[in-house]
Amino acid sequence: MHGFVKGVAAGTHALRGWPSSAYRASKVGLNAWVRVCSREPRFTSRGLHLNAVCPGWVRTDLGGAGAPRSVEVGAASILAAATRGPSGPTGGFFRDGAPASW
Repeated sequence: MHGFVKGVAAGTHALRGWPSSAYRASKVGLNAWVRVCSREPRFTSRGLHLNAVCPGWVRTDLGGAGAPRSVEVGAASILAAATRGPSGPTGGFFRDGAPASW
């Protein structure tokens, strides 16, 4: 992520393969952080599961009235990940209760 920020400041981010969207770059950074941290003993030794969830484009103040998903549908994605129980996955990225690629 430091490379993205430095590349944007220098105007070389595209040459280094980074997108022009800070939003997309931040999502990649978040997903990578989840994968790395989910393996750390401070989480694993306590039985904690760390996952990322995409609720989709949701009709909220941020998403706007034109977003295709309701708040309830977006929240269902988050609840599905949060209630998987002790045998659930860790270090994953989910949408609508299923693993999603990033």
